[in-house]
Amino acid sequence: MRNLLLNSFLLLALAGPASAADPVLWYSHPAQRWGDALPIGNGRLGGMVYGGVAQEHIQLNEDTIWNGEKRDRLNPAALKALPEVRRLLFAGKPREAEALEERTMMGIPNRQPPYQPLGDLNIAFTGHDNPTGYRRELNLATGVVRVTYRIGDTACTREVFSSAPDQVLVVHMTCDKPGLLSFHASLSRSQDGTITVAPPDRIILEGEAIAHTDFWITPNLTGDKLKAEKDQLEFRGVKFRAELRAISEGGHVAATASDVAVSNADAVTLLVVAATNYRGGDPAVDCAQYLSGAMKPYAVLKAAHLKDHETLFRRTDLELTPPSGDSSRDMFPIDERLARVREGKDDPGLAALYFQFGRYLLMGSSRPGTMAANLQGIWNESMAPPWDSKYTTNINIEMNYWPAEVGNLPETTGPFFDLVKANLASGRRTAKEMYGARGFVFHHNLDAWQDTAPVDYAYCGIWPMGGAWMALHFWEHYQFGLDRTFLQNEAYPVMKEASQFLLDYLVDDAKGHRVTNPSYSPENSYRMADGTIGRQTVGASMDYEMIYTLFHATMSAAQILGVDPAYRAQLEDTLRRIPDLKVGKLGQLQEWSEDYDEPTPGMSHVSHLFALFPSDEITLRGTPVLAAAARISLERREQNGGGKSGWPSAWYANLWARLEDGDHAYQHIQNLLATSSESLLNANRRFFQIDANFGGTSAIAEMLLQSHSGVIALLPALPSAWPDGRFRGLRARGDVTVDLTWKDRHAVVATLMPGTAGEFQLRPPHGQRITRIQVAGRTVPITESDGVWRVRLEPNHPYTVSF
Repeated sequence: MRNLLLNSFLLLALAGPASAADPVLWYSHPAQRWGDALPIGNGRLGGMVYGGVAQEHIQLNEDTIWNGEKRDRLNPAALKALPEVRRLLFAGKPREAEALEERTMMGIPNRQPPYQPLGDLNIAFTGHDNPTGYRRELNLATGVVRVTYRIGDTACTREVFSSAPDQVLVVHMTCDKPGLLSFHASLSRSQDGTITVAPPDRIILEGEAIAHTDFWITPNLTGDKLKAEKDQLEFRGVKFRAELRAISEGGHVAATASDVAVSNADAVTLLVVAATNYRGGDPAVDCAQYLSGAMKPYAVLKAAHLKDHETLFRRTDLELTPPSGDSSRDMFPIDERLARVREGKDDPGLAALYFQFGRYLLMGSSRPGTMAANLQGIWNESMAPPWDSKYTTNINIEMNYWPAEVGNLPETTGPFFDLVKANLASGRRTAKEMYGARGFVFHHNLDAWQDTAPVDYAYCGIWPMGGAWMALHFWEHYQFGLDRTFLQNEAYPVMKEASQFLLDYLVDDAKGHRVTNPSYSPENSYRMADGTIGRQTVGASMDYEMIYTLFHATMSAAQILGVDPAYRAQLEDTLRRIPDLKVGKLGQLQEWSEDYDEPTPGMSHVSHLFALFPSDEITLRGTPVLAAAARISLERREQNGGGKSGWPSAWYANLWARLEDGDHAYQHIQNLLATSSESLLNANRRFFQIDANFGGTSAIAEMLLQSHSGVIALLPALPSAWPDGRFRGLRARGDVTVDLTWKDRHAVVATLMPGTAGEFQLRPPHGQRITRIQVAGRTVPITESDGVWRVRLEPNHPYTVSF
């Protein structure tokens, strides 16, 4: 084993402090709770590192550990009941329609199983008491958590990372004096796991993901009511295995009855591997292969991890300078900086860290071949997590991937597309058997088992628009990368099927329109003139916005590929009969086909603003009346308490950025920071959801660069709190990478690197003009009209834009 490790002094040099330029989260104390621990992940295998001194705790996740199994939940009465549901909704009887849906259309059972944690790694050190000089940090650029402290005159260092190349979680420990590392390391799980010891240096955790309770069990139930809810649970699930191996330099390693004991070592590397039978493999065989492949010197493991991680992460930089130029706040630990934000102080550098942290989390929870990032990414400590830690399609799974393209991480979208494709067969059957329609349908939740039947409650579960929204991500991926092969083989087939379902789902309203029925505006309710509170309806505005966007995208894709002219014509003809968006009596964008009052005007969702973001059906210059109405809708939500934290604040920030109101968007970035946990995760509230981190990252990018509607807009929503800064490596639609530096809220210079030749349109920051565009010292022709400059760019050459 000694031959597998380098000299500890060489290892300490390799594990040196972060570069001053690297984005780093650091703290002067260990984490006291899960939400303050630091996340690591390779897309599949994740950990939350607490950084304790005498007791280290790393909570573990593997992305396929799901309760349940494949099953058929489709309600056989659904299709027969659909005409009566539609009749009731047309007749203005939403309560009666919802009651009928509950009896005849909801899945049986009406719950989906949860994603569960793998377990915990605990390390109990001997003699590591009374530390001084403690520091815990996560270097986002390297993906390494580092803990340093002194015990007396001895300096101790601990590094933790999850390696994608080697599919192993690595913990490496050293002290600068020999023989001072003694500890017991163990694996555990709070339920349904067994521990065996494999001498001389391994521990094995095996188990099955069983649901004994779940997030939806009503508190304080007893008797038959409790039994009825528990009957929804799945008492079977994925079988898993994890192995821990200790490799020491010096000292002694021994497997005891329940852990691995290391005594008097100079340096130690712990390797954690995990596997499941989710894809049909043998977890024992897979773990053996992972461990065998990871039996390398620590320096080699770390070098492979760094090469992989940095190749992705370092594509993009962001620096935001404080208005005063005072960077002293950057010297404070993150928890102190967050406390200052909560006091109302500005910290542009912390916003830049938040942006990069979102990119880091997406890399850590979504890599080629892994599961898609769920409601918690991959980081979940609970056997009954919030909303089962599933894939919620009415905003959350989509928000997870908003920063992927603009943040220059297009590879991370693969698992999202895999999730869609894995559910197509089920979605086709659900479309046919529930609605008598072609194509495929997803309702508001998916899980690991290709289950597309509706769940939870009829008022929110009968929402058949999830597939349409997810299909639009395929179009976004094409727009950013212009990969025609992807468009032809992956994007267009999915978009076509999603639009086919909607063609068949639409019905005549006897007024010349094609409308959605049943329909729902997630997750809002309305008050009718007689006082009735309804949720299910006919023709929620969001449906029409999504149909408009998807049909136009499908038509554009077909035209690019030169296919399906008759189908294009059918989509175009149907669009003419889709009801127009309306402005309501308060000047707001109507959320429903009627101008209903809202019982909860400050609710979190802003579903009817989908047309503003993430779509571009509503724009400031193209549809100014609707843009003004969208602004009023957003203001009314805020005035009534909406968007104060979490993913709603993230969505609001993106919407304000599209309205080019940087200061308003900035307030929501401040909200996200103020309500974050110490680790910057959206985990400071009752429930952790990772979507806010991703949505906030997207919003910061939207404030600095937009590229919808065929125009690349530079600094379109720059807030006054960020007067100076620079970004490198953001992506725009049209396969263009953009760098830009600004000072005193004015662009100084920008660089465009196109990957594809073409005509491009550029809009400079407010109040500025483009004076010149050069490539290789040569000025290229440009023309201007209505504040937009047009230029032809050739691929793989940097173009410098002067203002």
